[in-house]
Amino acid sequence: MKRVINELRERNPRVKIMVGGAPLSDCIARRWGASGYAPNAHQALKKAVEIMLSVKNSCHES
Repeated sequence: MKRVINELRERNPRVKIMVGGAPLSDCIARRWGASGYAPNAHQALKKAVEIMLSVKNSCHES
């Protein structure tokens, strides 16, 4: 995952990347450069909405 995150960031530095699941933690996700982390599908949906709202809000501020 770390390699994929790095490759995606090289291609598009503004890309939002969310990772998760049992093998990861929020700390690892941040260390690898992910935009978000969720331990399960339910929380992944909530985190995805948060990320999308932050993108929408940053677009309106510019």
